[in-house]
Amino acid sequence: MIRQALKRQDYLKTPVNLRLYECTKGQVYLKAVKTNIDYWRNSVPTTKGGLKYLNE
Repeated sequence: MIRQALKRQDYLKTPVNLRLYECTKGQVYLKAVKTNIDYWRNSVPTTKGGLKYLNE
């Protein structure tokens, strides 16, 4: 149960960082968003059809 709650919390990190950047223009938030996008583009496995998936 706790593991599921932590995973749900992870889903909110990028949108929250994006909103914080929009409100504050803090570069730390922008870097967090860019890092997450880079992770999804370059590190997450992709099916032949182009769908990203996690093995966790």
